[in-house]
Amino acid sequence: MTVIVVVYAIRLIRKLLEPMKEGRPFHTGISAMIKRLAWVTLIGGAVVRVCQTAAEIAEIKACEFTMLFNENVFTEYSFHYMIDLNFIVTACVLLFLSCVFRYGEELQRESDETL
Repeated sequence: MTVIVVVYAIRLIRKLLEPMKEGRPFHTGISAMIKRLAWVTLIGGAVVRVCQTAAEIAEIKACEFTMLFNENVFTEYSFHYMIDLNFIVTACVLLFLSCVFRYGEELQRESDETL
């Protein structure tokens, strides 16, 4: 699942960088592609984290820890789940960047119309 999200994001980034290589950073549609990349980051990150957490829970339930630990030495054991939510921050930054590029596109369009 992670591979699918990463490959799609890489394709979006490559398509996003094409006009920028040609010296047109505020080409029409760049802000929409950045917004799409933000949504891919948000949704893809959530799906990947849920799948990873489900896999970890299944792995823990598959092991019989009472047989692994000596009951005379260990009285109890516990697990702490920690989910990395950095993808939310990344998606927010990308959404902000799409707003900046949308404004840049408007300025570029106005500049082109005045010429």
